[in-house]
Amino acid sequence: MDPYALKKCLEILTDYLEYSNYSLESRLHNRDDKHFIPQKTYSVIIQDLRGIIRWFNKIQFATQKTLRALNLGSITTLQRSELYYCVYCMHWKHVSHKYLQKEFDDLQATFPDHTIPVWNSLLFQFLEKFSHFSWEIALKNKPLSEKISISQAVPSFFVEHLIPVMSEQKIQANAKAMNPFKDHNFITLRIVLDKGNDEKWVTLTRDKCLQYMHENGIKTKIDSDIPFLIHIPMDQRNLVSKSQLYQSNKIIFQDKSAVIACLLIDPQPMELILDVAAAPGMKTRLIQELTLFQSVIISGDIHRDRLKKTKKLLDQLNTKNTHLIQWDGAKLPLRVGVNSERPLFDKILLDAPCSGSGTFLNDPEMKWHQNKHILLKNVIIQEKILKQLKNYIQMGTTLVYATCSLYPEEGEYQINKLINKPWFQDLTPQPLIKGISPPYFINESLKTLISTQEKRIIGLGRIFPAKHHTQGFFFAKFTRY
Repeated sequence: MDPYALKKCLEILTDYLEYSNYSLESRLHNRDDKHFIPQKTYSVIIQDLRGIIRWFNKIQFATQKTLRALNLGSITTLQRSELYYCVYCMHWKHVSHKYLQKEFDDLQATFPDHTIPVWNSLLFQFLEKFSHFSWEIALKNKPLSEKISISQAVPSFFVEHLIPVMSEQKIQANAKAMNPFKDHNFITLRIVLDKGNDEKWVTLTRDKCLQYMHENGIKTKIDSDIPFLIHIPMDQRNLVSKSQLYQSNKIIFQDKSAVIACLLIDPQPMELILDVAAAPGMKTRLIQELTLFQSVIISGDIHRDRLKKTKKLLDQLNTKNTHLIQWDGAKLPLRVGVNSERPLFDKILLDAPCSGSGTFLNDPEMKWHQNKHILLKNVIIQEKILKQLKNYIQMGTTLVYATCSLYPEEGEYQINKLINKPWFQDLTPQPLIKGISPPYFINESLKTLISTQEKRIIGLGRIFPAKHHTQGFFFAKFTRY
């Protein structure tokens, strides 16, 4: 990295360390100087910063271990940023410590006031020491839960909170699956269903897309459960984005978990559908495709800026019969239906605000916002929205509740609390689609949802990063009869 780019990278990282209440992404997008940095260089800066954030606690651990071994005293935030950058480059990018020494010599020569000269000699001592760092020795006497936290770069809260419902081996597997590595570094595309989910049309269109991508050197894999989904290597995303297929809206990027949520509500033509937390709009769009644009969807979100992006997306894809409203899902500004012959809404989809504990692959910064306070805050929001939705669940209405979370509090426990509520008594659990795993079995109350024929809990299920190669999600489906 050239001295100017390295200086900017360290400035942004230092700013992030000092004021962690503001996201890294907001810092990257709001900087005035990004327009003066060549795009290729700026992309390298972004990639390195996101990598440091993804492996943040692992980098912290190795840095502290090495500092203690050198008996170095307190250091400034800028100096700590330099150490984090070096640890990341040496361990994850396999950059030699001698190459990094040259980078920082060039930085000092170009910007003499960047740091005090004596620090560079200490930095080089650190680089030499870290070049012999052993993760095996460093983690040798740690308990398994702490080893998982450090080795897979997830917060200890995440590990400790899943132990009651998941073995440590499965926690480690799911944490690992939410970090990019050679055998998992892919992204999901879906075919835009201009003709609906017709099997023959999907197969024909998919095969044409596959042929085009193969001719253009793009590796592909068809999803085993959903025929209109295609997986490609992450590093070929830009190649796909520039393709004629993508530019003409024949294919779009969409995670399998979001597609499952749409398939679960089983949308039909002429239905009135409520999408409570719709941003960024991809699910709303797919629901319309599945109904051949013959349903009417009322979609909303609490965040105005996200709703603007939703509108832009839906307009770009020429999506019909969709109405967007800014609202608080806990206080929906909709009149309750009074016509008992037809429910106000045929289908309701609530992809609820949550901790995001199943999304670390796509949003690594979310890792470092996992704590008891954030979890409780989201659980309360979910409860308020579900309580509001009881006013719109009438005879014949189907509700699908989903969260991109691995925590039972945002899934099974929410349903468990609803089971004994009077308004929930008329709701019947519905079978989920193929490929979804059973939920956590948290207590005896969930036995009321066990099917006597299938001998398992119906209406609830989960998908896991390690097993399904997607975001971690909880799903629940109920219909009022």
